[in-house]
Amino acid sequence: MRSAGGYSVITEPGAKAKEQDTFSCAHCNAITFTEPGWNKPLQVAVIRNDGSVFMKDAGFCRQCYRHICPRCENKFECTPVEKRLDEEEKEWRRSRGGVILP
Repeated sequence: MRSAGGYSVITEPGAKAKEQDTFSCAHCNAITFTEPGWNKPLQVAVIRNDGSVFMKDAGFCRQCYRHICPRCENKFECTPVEKRLDEEEKEWRRSRGGVILP
């Protein structure tokens, strides 16, 4: 990934460590595993119910211009995590009269 948001090392007893790049979904903040590579489209790992894994092209939101996870790909609304947290904080402050309690 050109600008990985994170890096994961998965270790299991008796097995070789698995290393992967990761990014956080812009809409739900889920950590998504990616396939490393500079000269190919960004791909994400999708885990099936039976535990098998396949790779597919990463989703991209054309409203906030950020990568999103496969679960948020089919939700046709852009609600970035930062925007949602800001709105929740504003509502919390309004409900307390603008006073920040310790």
